[in-house]
Amino acid sequence: MQFIRSSALAVVVGMLMMPLATCNRTPEPGPTVVLESIEILYVELDNPVLARDAEGKPQKFNTSYMVRLGLKTSGVPNGPAFNIYVGKHRISELGGWKRGVYFHVYDPTLLKQLAGGEIFYRIGNEKPRSLDAKLDIGDMEDLPKVQEGVLFPNRKSITQDIR
Repeated sequence: MQFIRSSALAVVVGMLMMPLATCNRTPEPGPTVVLESIEILYVELDNPVLARDAEGKPQKFNTSYMVRLGLKTSGVPNGPAFNIYVGKHRISELGGWKRGVYFHVYDPTLLKQLAGGEIFYRIGNEKPRSLDAKLDIGDMEDLPKVQEGVLFPNRKSITQDIR
């Protein structure tokens, strides 16, 4: 009888101690993201888009600079937000494609301001991590030019008509 009581007590104490042991574990790091490529395209939009310029003023743009980041991950983020930063500038809208993410920069002045900025990513509330690359825009006149409809043939337009 005495043996049963001490065994039961050991089980109860073990159960009580279990949450303490799991609380002291360090959280597992999120997926590792590796930058495989950077491509910048000069896109002629099917419809004008209203976006903020480098000074933060709303402007109408007929063209865009599409920055595509080819990414490889060692796991898929489960739910938390995925953010990209170029220098101190957080990219507010990201799109996805089969090999990574893309974003648009409508104002050429803003693209020039982002040039040379280190590229970071952040998943959820984790500390931002560098992708060990800087945004190199090269000579903007030499960027490949493409029609929006060629990039997204299954959609009418990625921009809103503001006429």
